[in-house]
Amino acid sequence: MKTTQFMAGLLLVAALLTTTGSSLAQEAEVADSSGIALLVDSYIDERFEGTKEETLELLARLNEAGVSSLDDLENVLRSNRDSYPDTSAWVGNVTKHEVECLHVDYATTYFLFVPPELDTEQSVSLVIVGHGGNSSMSQQRAEGTARMYLQAYSSMGAAMNAVLVAPASTRGWGQIGNSLILSCVSQIQRALPVDPDRIYITGQSMGGTSCS
Repeated sequence: MKTTQFMAGLLLVAALLTTTGSSLAQEAEVADSSGIALLVDSYIDERFEGTKEETLELLARLNEAGVSSLDDLENVLRSNRDSYPDTSAWVGNVTKHEVECLHVDYATTYFLFVPPELDTEQSVSLVIVGHGGNSSMSQQRAEGTARMYLQAYSSMGAAMNAVLVAPASTRGWGQIGNSLILSCVSQIQRALPVDPDRIYITGQSMGGTSCS
């Protein structure tokens, strides 16, 4: 599942809409056998820095696979990745990860909790927890607060079949906070099969503004 793929979708639509189509079931079967998912993943992971030749190759392969309408294209972009890294060490633990914002010049960390009962072989929910505080916190305080909030919300994980993430923001939840949330989602979706229709944001105090 790939939240950063909207722009790529716009790039591909014009070329795809003029071709003839097939059913989504047939498209999925052909895509699996021809490596379409892997090709799309690789293209998206380059964050649109791919060459003209790579773009044309992707268009041609999608066309061959019968991806011929906006609905077909959305189905490809919203599907699970071809493969995921081994994240078994995360299960049942709170882990700390670095993240660089994709839209603003800001980098920080986030804490992730994968409940031990969670089946990561299936699509999972993602709950983002916004911590309280202020917009001029030290990194140490932001991380301590984020981890505390994550632990407070951890019981939601098993109940919602969800992975929980608490970004540590030293700059509040305005423009930088919004970028931080989206950047965390983008990074986590590359590691775990997050369902794009089951992404939720919650928080308290200052962190509650991240929900608005």
